[in-house]
Amino acid sequence: TSDLGGLKEYEVSEELHNQRIDAILSAMEPDMSRSVCGSLISDGKVAILTPENNAAGQKPTVTTRKSLKLEQGTMMHVKHAVDETPTEIVAQNLPLNILYEDECMIVLNKAAGMVVHPAVGNWDGTVVNALAYYLANESPFGSGEF
Repeated sequence: TSDLGGLKEYEVSEELHNQRIDAILSAMEPDMSRSVCGSLISDGKVAILTPENNAAGQKPTVTTRKSLKLEQGTMMHVKHAVDETPTEIVAQNLPLNILYEDECMIVLNKAAGMVVHPAVGNWDGTVVNALAYYLANESPFGSGEF
């Protein structure tokens, strides 16, 4: 196995000879379920290069067939999705309609359409982003850090 920045290369071993491609990938990546491996294949993220094609100087070809059986020595090129999920809350100076605040809580009137917390499709511009900024910079009760 080699890793080239999101593109991993695997060689089918003797133990995995003549097994399905999704089972082979799952065996080589124990942290991934067979279902996830099957999705990578179905989504066109896996290319194979048989020993014969490699000897002939051919390039890997994409396969979307999860049931394809591979022979020993076949190289699999797998493009893994890069996780772009933010790991930190980004403080943003956004308007908040604060109705009440003390050292234990903040009561606010959330603007219609404003997302409450970061999630897929809405990593910023949320109430949490606004509160992170407010608590760190403007609140008389904030800790100065969030």
